[in-house]
Amino acid sequence: MENTNKVERSELWNDIYGIVNQIPRKEVDGDAVDAPSATTSIEQLISSYKIKAEKWDKLSEKIAKCYVDENGDELSEEDSEDTDLGTIGEIAASAFGWL
Repeated sequence: MENTNKVERSELWNDIYGIVNQIPRKEVDGDAVDAPSATTSIEQLISSYKIKAEKWDKLSEKIAKCYVDENGDELSEEDSEDTDLGTIGEIAASAFGWL
């Protein structure tokens, strides 16, 4: 049985590699990153930003509930009378772990 070191790559990694691999490279002396290593570093960076973006999206959804209903229609004064900037501030502070 043949032993291989196949690494399963994400779709994002494959997309990045397709771009990085097109960059012309010459043999160099000293430190130079290879295409797979550069791709992995970029993938990790994008993934970390994706996690942050998802947190911001969730916060946006929570704050939006102070202004609009699930259909995107503006809340009536009656429906929004318990909501003020303090409430929105508490939502934001909680999302960042301050409360």
